Amino acid sequence: MQTKVRILGIVGSPRQKGNTNCLVDEVLRGAATMGAGVEKVQLDAKKIKLCQGCDQCHKTGACRYDDDMKDLITLMKESDIWVLGTPVYWWGPTALMKKFIDRWYQDYEGLQACGKKKVILVIPYADNDPTTASHTIGMIRSALNWLDKEISAVIEGSGLSARSDAEHDVNLLSRCFYVGIQTVKDLLAD
Repeated sequence: MQTKVRILGIVGSPRQKGNTNCLVDEVLRGAATMGAGVEKVQLDAKKIKLCQGCDQCHKTGACRYDDDMKDLITLMKESDIWVLGTPVYWWGPTALMKKFIDRWYQDYEGLQACGKKKVILVIPYADNDPTTASHTIGMIRSALNWLDKEISAVIEGSGLSARSDAEHDVNLLSRCFYVGIQTVKDLLAD
């Protein structure tokens, strides 16, 4: 019996109604048309403290902080597809997304062991230089490789400087929608 595909969108933008949210929503909407159960998390609405590098998590089995990361990691483990969305801020992910990724350390063995996941990156940025997102994509790709997870799609949105520019980019919205559909199809075919 096939269980329902679960897709988790994680938005690392502080803009509630900005380009990153718009694009992640469209990926999730595409996945939902294939019957996937979708959930979206706004990192700026979560309590996530900075990793202190104290290694308590690996000495005692629990992070020193009692914040929202434990629940977020559980959601990641239970999901089949992760959509990680962050705009590019100074050639890297937002501080929200970087803080979230840094905290994967507290249960990296559990994230490694939770099986294959399809990962979609959604990376909007303001300028039109195709290299602008390369450091953001490279950093996230390296972190995911360490967790034995592979990126199945990267959606870059260039020239999105105003908060609502993505809403008007029909081609980009269509690509996001299609990637959501195709990723669920690919997962079901595996």
